[in-house]
Amino acid sequence: MKEEDHQGRGCVDIFIRSMSPRSIFLWVGSEINGSIDMDTLQSHGTLLELMHSLRIYQIAVGFCLALFVIGSFAFALYQKYLENKLVFGEETNEAMNFYGQTFGIAYGILIGLTAIACWDNFNAVEDIISQETAAIGTFHRLSWGIKNHSTDGLRETNLRYLDSIVEDDWPASAHGQRCDGGLLFLEEVRTNLYKIVPSNSAEQMIYGKMLDSFSDMIKFRQLRVNSAMDLGVPDYFWVVILAGGALTIVLMLFVQLESLMIRYFMLGVYSIMLGLMYFLIAVIDDPFRGEAHVSPSPYIHLKAELKEGL
Repeated sequence: MKEEDHQGRGCVDIFIRSMSPRSIFLWVGSEINGSIDMDTLQSHGTLLELMHSLRIYQIAVGFCLALFVIGSFAFALYQKYLENKLVFGEETNEAMNFYGQTFGIAYGILIGLTAIACWDNFNAVEDIISQETAAIGTFHRLSWGIKNHSTDGLRETNLRYLDSIVEDDWPASAHGQRCDGGLLFLEEVRTNLYKIVPSNSAEQMIYGKMLDSFSDMIKFRQLRVNSAMDLGVPDYFWVVILAGGALTIVLMLFVQLESLMIRYFMLGVYSIMLGLMYFLIAVIDDPFRGEAHVSPSPYIHLKAELKEGL
């Protein structure tokens, strides 16, 4: 029995992954091999990674156009096959409007909460970056208070560590890879730090604060690295979001109005609005990817300040 349950859960997981945007895009890419550069497809690997390589306006237009085409196609099918077969009375039409509004409100709450969660993650990453740069800057400036030959090498390595964050960590984060480039420099900083021997009580106090700042450097670096690897809307959420959007479009087809043009206009506007919401979630889904990614400029500005002795 347990084996059957395990196999059942495995089938569900396979279905969810197959319905995720990543898997859908890989399938579409294989079907239209002639119109997509497969080298680009393989280098990006998933839908979201390929999407993040585009400009923001291209992503927005793509989502809105795709949803508008889907809505128009669904409307045309409804007009051709179902319009004349379904006759709604006033009571039925009111019931359809009620259920449509209820479902729309529930779906709107889901979309809104997802967008808010993505924005909160984006702001949280920016906060981690500001705290990490503050810890690195404090650590570097405190080292000037100790007269020791090890502090000279420590400051030089600390500047190289900042370079590594910008030149190695950021590109790795943009591709969802682990940021291991700066670990060697961080280990060298640690080695030089542990070689320092304070010569008086004042230096002893400064050295203690340097140890605290170095601990903060490690902590916020780990938070940043984990954020680059783990943040993002799960595939399960994308399945619910996409399926819910399709259902809301279907429900709008059954709204009965005297003017066919107004019905088509309302469906078009709703489809475009749905595309904009998908665009917003997808763009800020991963703070380290795409044109709207968090900037490494705080590290660049900090290095410039430290080199000038500020």
